[in-house]
Amino acid sequence: EKYNIQKPFIIYTGSVYPHKNIERLIQSIKLLDDLNHINKKIQLILVCSRNIFLQRLEQTIKIMRVQEYVKPLGFVTDEELVLLYQQASCFIFPTLSEGFGLPGLEAMASGCPAICSDIPVLKEIYGDAVQYFDPLDIQDIANKIQKICDISTDQKEGIIEKGLKQVNKYSWQKMARETIKITQLYEIWLKCWDL
Repeated sequence: EKYNIQKPFIIYTGSVYPHKNIERLIQSIKLLDDLNHINKKIQLILVCSRNIFLQRLEQTIKIMRVQEYVKPLGFVTDEELVLLYQQASCFIFPTLSEGFGLPGLEAMASGCPAICSDIPVLKEIYGDAVQYFDPLDIQDIANKIQKICDISTDQKEGIIEKGLKQVNKYSWQKMARETIKITQLYEIWLKCWDL
C-alpha cells in the first residue's frame, strides 16, 4: 500500500547500470503487457538507489510510456525489501555481466522464486534453483516471466524450496573459513620455499 503496488508484480533489485540490461527487461514487460491487455497487467518493481543511471532510466520509462506498469521505487529498507520479495511473483535478474550474483541469492533467501540471465556465472551460483532466459531476447524474457506468473501454488512452493537449498550452499561463515584455510596453506607454502 505504501508504494501503491498491485499484484501480480515482479521485482528487480540492484543498480541500473547499462550492463544490468534493464531496458530490455522493460521492453519484455511492455511486450507481455501489450499481449495481456485484457488480463491484469504485470508490474515491474525496480528497487535501486537514486543516481544518474536511475534518472536516465526514469526518462526512458516516460518515453516508452510504461509508467503504468514499471515502477522505480529507489531505496527501500531491508524490512520492506523482504516484504516485497515475499509478495512478488518472482525476482528477475536480466544482467549481461556479473561478478557473483548476490541479489538472486538474497531474493531466494526471502522465499522469492527467481528467473535470470543464462550467463555462466549465474548458472554456476544458482544451479537448477532458477529458470534461465536469453538476456538478449525480449521474447524469451517475456515468456519466462509469463511462465513463472502462471505456475500453481504447489509449483511455486517447490521452486522456493529449491532456492532455499541453493542459498544454504553459501554463507559468510563458510567464506571466512575457506579464506582462512587458503591463507594458512599459503603461509605453509611460503615457509617451504624459505627452507
